Amino acid sequence: MPEEAPITKNERNAENTYRHSFITCSIPEFKRRLMLKKFIDMMQKKEHRIKWDFGDRVYLERHNRNTLQQVVYKALLFDPHVIQKYDKDSD
Repeated sequence: MPEEAPITKNERNAENTYRHSFITCSIPEFKRRLMLKKFIDMMQKKEHRIKWDFGDRVYLERHNRNTLQQVVYKALLFDPHVIQKYDKDSD
């Protein structure tokens, strides 16, 4: 993650407002779909032999700081592959 965001909060809000003017679903649903698309692209870049599709997921996991640490620790313990990518839209 860069020290300073490449775009300001006002610029990001303006981009989001522009994007939202074209969508036909709710804004939270659009954000969920966009994040899912970015995640699929990230996974596809890392493991291109697998056809990734997370579109059938209908749940959302909510974590506080403690439970998130536990989930990440367990994932790293049993599957130590870490894939990360900076996302300027959610910075």
